Amino acid sequence: MSFLYEQVAAKALYAMDPETAHQVGLRGMGLIGALPPLRWCLERGLTPKGGKPIEAFGLKFPNHIGLAAGFDKDGLGWRGAAALGFGHVEVGTVTQHAQAGNERPRVFRYPALKAVVNAYGFPNAGSEALRQRLLRQPGRGQRVHPLGINIGKSKITPLEEAQGDYLHSFKLLAPLADYLVVNISSPNTPGLRALQDRAPLVSLLSTLARENRSTPGGPVPLLLKVAPDLNPHQLEDIVSVVGEVGFAGIIATNTTITRPPGTEACSTAPPTPVASWMKGPAWCRSIRAWSSEAQRWPVKSPKASLGASATGSEDHAVRPPRLRHVRRQPRSGGLPTSGEERGRDGGRLVACRRGNL
Repeated sequence: MSFLYEQVAAKALYAMDPETAHQVGLRGMGLIGALPPLRWCLERGLTPKGGKPIEAFGLKFPNHIGLAAGFDKDGLGWRGAAALGFGHVEVGTVTQHAQAGNERPRVFRYPALKAVVNAYGFPNAGSEALRQRLLRQPGRGQRVHPLGINIGKSKITPLEEAQGDYLHSFKLLAPLADYLVVNISSPNTPGLRALQDRAPLVSLLSTLARENRSTPGGPVPLLLKVAPDLNPHQLEDIVSVVGEVGFAGIIATNTTITRPPGTEACSTAPPTPVASWMKGPAWCRSIRAWSSEAQRWPVKSPKASLGASATGSEDHAVRPPRLRHVRRQPRSGGLPTSGEERGRDGGRLVACRRGNL
């Protein structure tokens, strides 16, 4: 299977523009998920070598490799992804209102840097459309592979009305999720990162935590997805707030707005979006800042997933001893892809976005 991917599928995908390749991969996963016999065969033949069950946030995962949010925004291919061997899948980011995202081109490859830059801007069909799709599929507690749902703010919603926007999506989707992620850190939605300041963060997370207590079927684990481009004071505030409101943990981090030399080609994108760098030296420095902060957290503090890098050795280099969750970027067809690793002491649970963006 690896030979077939590297020598045939990857070369075909790289011949396409990045966004087309992304959609082809996603539709392929959707086709796999829609064919039960094929899905059954793949589920039994593509279990990761050495994969062991992992428990985190009160959930059981069949193995430590998962698919992060961003690849499947509308829940079109998550069942196929699970069949390909992923231990969990996170769909989204999805918003209250359907939106097209930013104008093309909005995804850029940098083969020499083994990286991609994206300025998607949350293109998705809206939270109600995702809800209707998931209602026709196995629900919470019926899945072998946990399904996470990642929610964000609609671009048309003013920042002062963001809380209501998140709450709308939360009420629709929390009952269908095994865990739910609140994304306040995309660099491609204007003003979104202002929600990481303490006052708006406390207000938003407290509201969602209260609503979660009445979620049909019981509360779901809530995680906060944050940016890497934060100063030490902001890091401390976020960790403190997450603990105060009772969130289960932090997904660290989203992509950085730092732009290393050699990425000037993405300036052909419209001037409005801020293209986000998905891999590189600047990104790794941001991850090390989070790692340093995590070393000072109390043992019982919320679990965090921290970004690392493309190899296991680099992953280990930025992970502090007590770090519970690590986000890393494994390679896919010669390019790194984004991901997050979740686990507990001694356990590794990685969510990685696989594909040729």
